Amino acid sequence: MFAENESPIYTWYDAPDETQRLLGLAVEHWQDDERSRLYIERALVSAENNLDVLVSAYRYFFYKADANAALVVADRVIALAVSGLGWPEDWAQQDWEPLSRQLSNSNNETQSRLFLSAYSGKGLLLAKLGRLAEAQKISQRVAALDPRREFGATTLFEVLTEIPAD
Repeated sequence: MFAENESPIYTWYDAPDETQRLLGLAVEHWQDDERSRLYIERALVSAENNLDVLVSAYRYFFYKADANAALVVADRVIALAVSGLGWPEDWAQQDWEPLSRQLSNSNNETQSRLFLSAYSGKGLLLAKLGRLAEAQKISQRVAALDPRREFGATTLFEVLTEIPAD
């Protein structure tokens, strides 16, 4: 589909042409795990903190069942969202109650949704990795802020806390 020197241009994508080309090559070589991963990693380096590229990389690693790599990307997205919300870098160590109120009352819906989506995704990845206590804590936090169950955290929390039937 894309030659090594072609540049696919996705007009909706906010990324440099070279980064788009690398992502296109990753898609084209999807069946070749080593090669497609190389293209994704190069795209991540070339785009630094470009949200479109980070989301693409997260999806790539998620669907390739590489939860550890997806977790690294999720943390980068969370860091971008936290920065956009104006939260301190050590937000995860702070009392969650004031932060959750701040998130609920935020005028920046885009950053709030980005945070909730990425944080919920992190909870799912942690569960996949067997880090259940961490996953439960995250899913409980997101579920408390998500009455419409948009981010999947409530379902994850229910699965993680369900008492097994005899």
